Amino acid sequence: MENNTLVKKVTGGMFWTFAERFFAQSITAIVAIVLARVLSPEDYGIISIVMVLISIGDIFATNGIGNALVQKKEIHSIDYDSAFHLNVTVSVIIYAIIFLVAPYVSAFYNMEILTPVIRVMGIRIPIAAANSVQQAYVRRKMKFKFFFFATLGGTVISGIAGVVSAYLGMGVWALVIQYLANVIIDTCVLFLLNGWRPAFRFSSVSAKESFAFGWKLLVSELIATFGNKLKILLVGYSFGTADLAYYEQGNRYPSLLTTNVNVAINQVMLPVFSQSQDDLVQMKNMLRRTIQIGFFFLGPILIGFAVVSDNFVRLLLTEKWMGCLPYMKIFCIYFLTRPMEAATAQALQAVGRTDLGLYKMVIVNVMALICLAVAILYFHSVFLLACSSLLTMTVSMVINMHFAYKILNYRILEQLRDLIIPIVPSVMMGGVVGAIGCVDLPLGITFCVQIMIGIISYITFAWIFNYECSTYVYRHFRNMVKK
Repeated sequence: MENNTLVKKVTGGMFWTFAERFFAQSITAIVAIVLARVLSPEDYGIISIVMVLISIGDIFATNGIGNALVQKKEIHSIDYDSAFHLNVTVSVIIYAIIFLVAPYVSAFYNMEILTPVIRVMGIRIPIAAANSVQQAYVRRKMKFKFFFFATLGGTVISGIAGVVSAYLGMGVWALVIQYLANVIIDTCVLFLLNGWRPAFRFSSVSAKESFAFGWKLLVSELIATFGNKLKILLVGYSFGTADLAYYEQGNRYPSLLTTNVNVAINQVMLPVFSQSQDDLVQMKNMLRRTIQIGFFFLGPILIGFAVVSDNFVRLLLTEKWMGCLPYMKIFCIYFLTRPMEAATAQALQAVGRTDLGLYKMVIVNVMALICLAVAILYFHSVFLLACSSLLTMTVSMVINMHFAYKILNYRILEQLRDLIIPIVPSVMMGGVVGAIGCVDLPLGITFCVQIMIGIISYITFAWIFNYECSTYVYRHFRNMVKK
């Protein structure tokens, strides 16, 4: 039986996190569509190259320590202070390195604009490092409504700043302004809301404990990010910024849709799982419920988006972005398994088995590097590179399922059942939406009808199949609305 207190925490946390992600990503999607219509693929290609360095710097500055603070059974104020000073110190060093290597990156790609863009964008690294400890404090206290206000404020204001800059003809700098404004405002709002302030004290013992837990997470994330960003570097170098922009744009929208569910799982479930780390039966039940809820939301979103992606690109991004369409469909399939992977990863972290995540990352990314070499260097095909991600996705899922079985006794057949059952109504809904697309109607009307019928048909199929998770979600949402 699920503990009522934990159920309330999960439901409340999921509600606020889903609300945060829904509004933030809706605004982000609108801003991205507007910017895509104004800016050129080359502008997006430039920012994609820059974000490789920034993303890697972010990992060193923010990953591992925050999760260590959330996972601890007992925590004291000096733990937060020590983590804050450690994170900020490391981030300043990382920014100095990026500042120095920027001209060499610019020379490698023969693009002078890369140097100032990298140096300005790098400012976000120390800011994000300070924010990561604030986020750990909020997650630990499970005050997820603070994320809602901080993220919404940052997304709205940065989106407006980015759009205005783009219409003023600032090109790639419009994207820089948007990214920087987002993290600055997010950090400031969270600082005002959460009530925690860093003190000038440091405990080497606390820092070592956090590092002992977090270094495997850091290395795992570094390997995963390096593998993903290496693709961007090689595609940009081998095919140019336009082809890189198509690849990245095809990834962007499925990723935005997935982030809503993924962030909710990552933010909410680690502190909840950590409270149950001594009761593996309860943790398994919570894990199953989390996976079911994740697929309940993400399955119809990704499958539906894959079906309507043709009309989405033509109507909203315009014909100049049709080159991103094949990648968009592939990444919709690629991200389908993310609820299971994200939830399992949080459960393993809660029991202190960060080593398993590291092992998985090594295996998956070695395979990804092999696929990268074959697709780019031998076949010289970006499309084949995108297809190879489906192979690495399958391997990653199989490894996660094995770990969940070994650690939590979550049997393989149970996992397959929790994966397949939610997908059936989504696939049927996709068939209905696809059939509507064959009707000869104006593009805008077809797109709107597909979305409305897709929502109605999915709810109907979930009810016909007596999908238990839909009843669970509806019941708890209704109770929260009443409160």
